[in-house]
Amino acid sequence: DPALRAAWESELSGMVSRMKALRELLAGHLAARRPDRDFSWVTRHRGMFSLTGLPPLAGFFNEEPAVRVMRLMGFDVDGLGNHNWDKGNAHLQQMIDIAGAPAGGSEPGTPFTYVSANLGNVEANLNGVAPWLILERGGVKVGFVGVTNPEAPTLVFPGNFGTIDITDPVPAANKARSELLKRGVKTTVLISHMGVTGFDATGEPVGPLIDLARNVGGFDVVAG
Repeated sequence: DPALRAAWESELSGMVSRMKALRELLAGHLAARRPDRDFSWVTRHRGMFSLTGLPPLAGFFNEEPAVRVMRLMGFDVDGLGNHNWDKGNAHLQQMIDIAGAPAGGSEPGTPFTYVSANLGNVEANLNGVAPWLILERGGVKVGFVGVTNPEAPTLVFPGNFGTIDITDPVPAANKARSELLKRGVKTTVLISHMGVTGFDATGEPVGPLIDLARNVGGFDVVAG
């Protein structure tokens, strides 16, 4: 779809520009505090957080800087994986609240939504998590569905998920896509916290992300 691609390229260009501007702002503040040091590498490097030290700094400040940076970068949607529960539901709710705070209020940037369609009993534990999100770009309705990696509860401290139950992501994703189609969505994107774990003898990638992509039906994009 040429119109949808043009809209995507425009948004991608805008995000790149925002990332570059944030890097330049960071380099300027660092240089002002330490004029004896060369911080030009901050503006030369590429990537969201690479070589900036932001991940450990975000952890030191309760993960809040990472969510605020995402707001400043103009994120619309994000998925949920095991690391979101590293500190339990109460902490995750704080991050959800920061992400979803209205623009122009106490938080910088614009709000975004966390999505996951395979969280059973999520309403009893968290507010503000949706199974899917619809955005209109270039006159086309695009639906985003999220799924959480099934093994997530085993990768964090016992009890961090509360009474949330992780269900099979494949039927959950397919059901969410069906709901999107009923609402006139033309393009569907599946966001997962799964990845490629290796390559087979023919060089083809293998892993949970590949299995997910092969088993869900009709998604235009499957991201991990």
